[in-house]
Amino acid sequence: MAFFSHDQTPGDVHEEIAALRRDLARLGAALSKQGAATLRDTGERTYDFGSELAERAVAALPSLRRRASMLEDSIRENPGRSAAILGLAALTVAAAVLFSGSSSRR
Repeated sequence: MAFFSHDQTPGDVHEEIAALRRDLARLGAALSKQGAATLRDTGERTYDFGSELAERAVAALPSLRRRASMLEDSIRENPGRSAAILGLAALTVAAAVLFSGSSSRR
């Protein structure tokens, strides 16, 4: 055993190994506690974030419904203009896809 000094008796080595095992067990327990606390904290933060997100979504629904209704009325009143806007949007998306595809090949 090159790691230990030559003046140690076998009993001393066993005592050192036992002490190291106890230290390792204590470190493992401390790490486990810290991991559990971190996991608990993360769960609480995630729950809080989800709750806040749900509250904001519920608060935004009436406005979204009102705007969707206005958009529906506008489309009904101006079908030609609506078709032209949708066609222009489709062409814009197609051009963006084509240009992004050609630039990634370079």
